[in-house]
Amino acid sequence: MKHLTPLETADFLKANPDAVFVDCRSEWEFLFVGHPTGIPC
Repeated sequence: MKHLTPLETADFLKANPDAVFVDCRSEWEFLFVGHPTGIPC
């Protein structure tokens, strides 16, 4: 699997609306490092 930067990921998801984004970070990383908009906490 290719690793993408945050901006590349956003562009990819916009261009591929059927794609699934899986965020496998810990809850603390999700809450305090940041997360994509539109992802419920």
